Amino acid sequence: MPEGSNNAIPTEFAQVWGVLALAYPNWARERDAATLKETLRLYWQLLSDIPIEQLKQAALRHIAASRFFPTVAELRESTATLLQAPAQTALEAWGEVTGAMSDARYYVYADHCNVPEFANPITNRLVASMGWRNLCNSDNVIADRARFTAAYDTLVQRQQSEAALPDMLQAGAAAQPKQLTGAERVKQLTGGIASARRLT
Repeated sequence: MPEGSNNAIPTEFAQVWGVLALAYPNWARERDAATLKETLRLYWQLLSDIPIEQLKQAALRHIAASRFFPTVAELRESTATLLQAPAQTALEAWGEVTGAMSDARYYVYADHCNVPEFANPITNRLVASMGWRNLCNSDNVIADRARFTAAYDTLVQRQQSEAALPDMLQAGAAAQPKQLTGAERVKQLTGGIASARRLT
C-alpha cells in the first residue's frame, strides 16, 4: 500500500472525491454509507501517489467528458496523459532517423561511423537495436520503416500503460524505489535491447 494509506483520508483527496460525488449524484445515492466509505478508502490507496493538483485536473477532465463515475484506471490514465510530454508519432521519429542518414556527420565508413543522438529516448533505443550501420546500408527502407514504426508504437504503448500504474505496481518497483526518468523507464521497458549501440 502507498505510504499513509492506513491513515485518515487527506482533506485534499476528500475534496476531489466530493467534487466527483457532486458531479455524479446518482452514483452516490445508489450506495450505502459503508460501501461509499470503503470505496473512498480503496480509491485513496490506489491514487495516493498522484500529486493532488494533477488528480484534480484528471477528475475535472473526466467530468467534462463522461456521464459515468470514473474508475481508478480512468483517473490514472487521465493523469498519466496530463503528466507526459506530447510524444512524437512513429513516422515523425522515423523521419528524424532518415534525416540523420543524409547528414554528413553520420556517414558510415568502412572502419567507423558516428551514431547520432536523438532527443527521443525511444528512437535512440530502436536505432541501437536495429544498428545504425545496418540502417544506413540497408537496401529495404520500406521494411526498415515498417519494423521501426511497429516497434516504436509498441514501446510507446508500454510506456503509457506503465506510467498509468500506481508506483507500487510498476515494473521493478521493489528493486528500484527511486523515480525513474523517461529515458530510464524506456531502458527498463526495452531490457532485451543491448545497452551499447551496435555498429554492425
